[in-house]
Amino acid sequence: MTAYNSFSDNVPFSTIREPVPQKLAFMPSEMENTTLIYALLGICSVILAIAVSRVAYPRPYPGIPYNIKSASRITGDIPDLVPVISSTNEFSNSIFAITTQKLGSPIAQFLFPGMQKPLIILEDPREIEDIFLRRNKEFDKAPMTINIFQPMFPKGSLAQYTTPELRAQKRLWTDVMTAGFLHRATAPRIHKAALELVELWRLEATTTCTNKPFTVLDDILNTTLDAIWSSVLGDEAGTIDYSIKKLQSELNGKPQDFNPHEGPLYGRRWTTFPTLSLKFQTPRPPN
Repeated sequence: MTAYNSFSDNVPFSTIREPVPQKLAFMPSEMENTTLIYALLGICSVILAIAVSRVAYPRPYPGIPYNIKSASRITGDIPDLVPVISSTNEFSNSIFAITTQKLGSPIAQFLFPGMQKPLIILEDPREIEDIFLRRNKEFDKAPMTINIFQPMFPKGSLAQYTTPELRAQKRLWTDVMTAGFLHRATAPRIHKAALELVELWRLEATTTCTNKPFTVLDDILNTTLDAIWSSVLGDEAGTIDYSIKKLQSELNGKPQDFNPHEGPLYGRRWTTFPTLSLKFQTPRPPN
């Protein structure tokens, strides 16, 4: 700013310089604030999407064959497994069909979503025998097995890793594997189930299936269930006995006495898991 003398407007009296600001303060507008927030949210969303994709997609182990297509989708091998199970009504064979048999390799991976580690499928009898007989100390139960059985059998051997506590627990029931215990406690129940199976087959062979073949696979499975159920739980499952009574009722012309939707375990289905859990928490079977 310049000041002039009162006698002459053309002669400057003094010159005053205004200070020049060294920094300029910038106050963004409301629109600029909104744009900045949206930009930060977009960056965070991209980072989150990348992190989630890395966690959600299957993560196969290196060096072991797997289905390349399954590794590129979040659901892994599950979409390939479901239709095979639906068509064959088999679980284990279906897993082999879409892994080792499909890839033509004795070892392969079954891919789950990223939260679950892949399942190693081995279809080589010699290697399996070697692992079970000579290398069993190198392997322990899979985390998947622990996760499946631990809610039902928290103290069961299937639901625990091999630890000193589990070894001590196993020593408590070593007696149940002796020949004396099997002969005294288990053999009578197996014998009873076998006699019921023979009676069922005799009844079928002399009545409904005279001089004709009939399917026995379900009967054998039910007999096995009866024997194991009574040996482990001390109760009677009665599946073969139910089949005998049902067949006798049909031969007598009274099929309505048996509801086809109600088997021998009907009414116990809500108490099965608590009973199993209680039994498996007991370190020694009751006398």
